[in-house]
Amino acid sequence: MNAFELLHRFLEDSLRLPWMFKLFVLYGVGAAGWQWWKRRQQAELISESAAWPIYRARVVSAQVSDRKGGGRNGPSYWEGLLTYSYTLPGHDLEIGESRKRFEDEEEADEWARGLRDTQVDVRVDPADSKRSVWQETPVLTAPLPRVPELDG
Repeated sequence: MNAFELLHRFLEDSLRLPWMFKLFVLYGVGAAGWQWWKRRQQAELISESAAWPIYRARVVSAQVSDRKGGGRNGPSYWEGLLTYSYTLPGHDLEIGESRKRFEDEEEADEWARGLRDTQVDVRVDPADSKRSVWQETPVLTAPLPRVPELDG
């Protein structure tokens, strides 16, 4: 029996299953496909951004979500959210975000505390200044001079 015949038999057998089971399987396949698609998009963005110029950004906030997941949704985790702002010459102020998953809440809290009130390196798309990627490992070695903040 070749692979085509096996697939044909599988599909015929699938048609005989109750519709609730079919929906459950369809949901599982869809969820797995969505996760794969998101990971692929992120990997492509990171790969594409390797050639983008690097700028210094100010951390606006670094926080950790409540525990997520668990049960039917897979293992539980905490999600760190880094929000940063940057300005390019001749452009308006831009805001970027980066998310990171943690298995341990203390590790996530330490990550967020370490980023608060700091500056980070980001790669910015030269064709679209709104697209940026946080460089988790710092690239710039010398700190940039602080820009004076305007009152009011």
